[in-house]
Amino acid sequence: MKTLFFTLSFIFAIGRINAQIVQQKTGTYRLVVSFTSKGAGIDSKSFDEISALAQNYRPKINYETCQMGREGERNLLFKLNEISKKKQRKFVKEVKTKIKDTSLVFVKEDTNFDSPCRSIK
Repeated sequence: MKTLFFTLSFIFAIGRINAQIVQQKTGTYRLVVSFTSKGAGIDSKSFDEISALAQNYRPKINYETCQMGREGERNLLFKLNEISKKKQRKFVKEVKTKIKDTSLVFVKEDTNFDSPCRSIK
């Protein structure tokens, strides 16, 4: 009886830990940049370039990171509310230019995002 109780308690605790790790992220975003992997991690060069572009842009562009997989798969979620429509188009064009030579990065514009995330930053 004690063994059964211990086993069920352990399974319940593991389930709660996993539930805390995975969060649902929902919202409408002007730009979603998805970094995928084919077994060897994401294109870290493209990730660094796009992150730097957002951080160095004036005014600074805020974004959220939704981490997905075990190999660094993640989405960068941009609302772009802090810049004008004209600057939004320019920023999107710059992002697309930076990822044109990679098959591991995808861009979606004006999209509803609804996905589980391991962590949200």
